[in-house]
Amino acid sequence: MLGEAVFVLDLAFITDVTVHFNALNLTLQGKDTTLMEMLSAVKSFKAKLQFFKDDVPFKDFTHFPQLLRVTNENQDLKEQFPTDVYTEHITELERKFDSRFTDNLQFESAFTFLDAPFQQNVRETVSSLKPFYSDKAAVSLELLEFQNVSLQQCYKFSNKSADFWLQVPREKYQCLASSSLKILVCSQAHTYVKLRFP
Repeated sequence: MLGEAVFVLDLAFITDVTVHFNALNLTLQGKDTTLMEMLSAVKSFKAKLQFFKDDVPFKDFTHFPQLLRVTNENQDLKEQFPTDVYTEHITELERKFDSRFTDNLQFESAFTFLDAPFQQNVRETVSSLKPFYSDKAAVSLELLEFQNVSLQQCYKFSNKSADFWLQVPREKYQCLASSSLKILVCSQAHTYVKLRFP
């Protein structure tokens, strides 16, 4: 009986986790998904894994519908549920997920800067943009000035960060505009390759 109970719990857990992974995969493989959107999806999924892991010790299976169903149908399964085993399963998923997406997350600050340029710490942003500029001093000063001008109104009315960055005056913010366009080109090239070579 114990072996059968473990199998039922494992099957329900794997089914639910697979549904969550499939949702992530659909997002990542979307036709018009940009690198910034992919990064957001990856970060969101990491947060979900942590959230799931925090719920398991309390036997809160809200986000595991199959596990919730089988434990509601059989209270003995819920009482015997080995929370430490499933918490470790999720921890292992987090580790594998982190190792799989480490390269993608190294440019997180650069992509965050594109989406919210007025809210970023200047030192951290300059550091994250390093692969995209050649003059640290110029980028630092441009960013300080940039964050304190009235361009924020333009940003609010732009539908996409790419539209906004194309409107930034290149003659005044040469280094920032150049860096942002390089990042956008990388993102667009990725999208093109993904569409061209599925």
